[in-house]
Amino acid sequence: IANGSSPIADSAIRWRKAEMSIRRRLVLLIVGILLLSSAFLSRQMLNSFRRGYSDVVESLMFDFASALASQIEVQGRLDLEEGRFDELFRIYRERTRAHPQSAGGGFEIYVTDEKGVVVYSSANRDEVGKDYSRWRDVYLTLRNTYGARSTRTDPSDPRSSIYFVAAPIRIAGTIRGVVSVIKSEQSVAPFLSRAFDQGLPVLALGLLLVALFTLFLMDWVIRPVHRLRDYA
Repeated sequence: IANGSSPIADSAIRWRKAEMSIRRRLVLLIVGILLLSSAFLSRQMLNSFRRGYSDVVESLMFDFASALASQIEVQGRLDLEEGRFDELFRIYRERTRAHPQSAGGGFEIYVTDEKGVVVYSSANRDEVGKDYSRWRDVYLTLRNTYGARSTRTDPSDPRSSIYFVAAPIRIAGTIRGVVSVIKSEQSVAPFLSRAFDQGLPVLALGLLLVALFTLFLMDWVIRPVHRLRDYA
């Protein structure tokens, strides 16, 4: 008998090499699926949390703006020179600063008259006298429509968004001004991070299910190869 392997042995080697090649490809496929799935699920979960928190914060801002507008309506005039709002915000900041249940703090306001001219600003007195009548929050609210807007301090960074939500000031049944509440997205970033961390077990479970599915798929593909090899 000539030196060299038999046809049966050669066939077995070829089947083994083919099986190993398929296994390597499937392992790479599994790794790729897991990486893509983790990136996709993480992004979707973070976006979902961000949208949910934005909706909640917007509702709180509108409630806050409505409460402040009601305070002004009770006095029956758009006169904020008495320092009452300054004292109100001083107490508010003291109570919410670093408090664990505070929604990030950071609420500020400005108040405009019926022409959209700023008559009070809790953050910057230099804003008083400026015309904000063309800003969406003021413009729509003066027309008895829900007014809100967002502005990015850095156009390339969505986390730099600052939100404005307004409520009308009605005196004797007529809109005489606007209270606009301001809050930055950075102020709720710790809450988003905490919610994302709490959602990681769900993400891990999802990836585990994906891994189990791909292992099942791998076994389903490899099993016919085993049968062919055994038959050969």
